[in-house]
Amino acid sequence: MTDRLSLYNGALEIVGERSIASLSEDRLPRRLLDDVWNRGVVDYVLGVGQWKFAQRSVEMIPETGITSEFGYQNAYEMPVDHVRTVALCSDEYFKVSVLDYSKEQNYIFTDTDPLFMRYVSNHVDFGNDLSLWPADFVEYVEAYLAFKICKKLNQSNEDKQALFSLMNRLCNAAKSSDAMEGPTVFPPAGRLTRARHGSDAGRQDRGSRTQLIG
Repeated sequence: MTDRLSLYNGALEIVGERSIASLSEDRLPRRLLDDVWNRGVVDYVLGVGQWKFAQRSVEMIPETGITSEFGYQNAYEMPVDHVRTVALCSDEYFKVSVLDYSKEQNYIFTDTDPLFMRYVSNHVDFGNDLSLWPADFVEYVEAYLAFKICKKLNQSNEDKQALFSLMNRLCNAAKSSDAMEGPTVFPPAGRLTRARHGSDAGRQDRGSRTQLIG
C-alpha cells in the first residue's frame, strides 16, 4: 500500500540512495524529502492532471451575503479542498456545461443556479488518500520527488536532466492511463454531418407520407 514512507523510498531508489526505515530517520535525504513534501507536493502533483481517482462532485449553493450591482448575480465560494476544476455544469449529470462565469479570488460568479462542480480534491477521502493512488501515478510522484532533491544530493546536471525527462514521461503515461478509466466520449457532430442526417431524415419522412397517401 502506498504511503509517505514508500514514496520516499521509491524516490531514494531512483537517485541511488539507500532506503530509510522510518520518517524519523536522521539522514539528509529524508530531511530533503520532508522539505519538498511540506511545501505542498501533494497539491502540486494533483494539480497537473484531472485525475479521476481524486475527483469529487458537489452541488454548490450561492452565497447569500454577497450581492452584485452589475454582472453575474450569483457568487459561489470555492470548496476548501479544491485543487483543479474539471467541470462546471447546470445539471447534476454534468451534461450541460456552464461557460458564462468569472472567477475572482475564491469565488465563482455566474447567473446559473443551481451550479454543479466536478473537481480534483485534496480531501483525505479523495486525492489525499494515498491508498487510492494508481501505480503509474505513484511512479510519477516518486520521480518528481527524486527530481526535486537530486541537486542537493550533488548529482550532475546530466542526472538532473535525465530525471526531468523521466518525470515528464511518467506523468504523461499516468495521464494516458487515467484518461482510459472514464467512459468513451464522442465529439459533437459537425454541421455537415448534422445536415446530411437531417436530409436523410427528411427523405425518409417524405417516403413515409407517400406510402400513407398511396
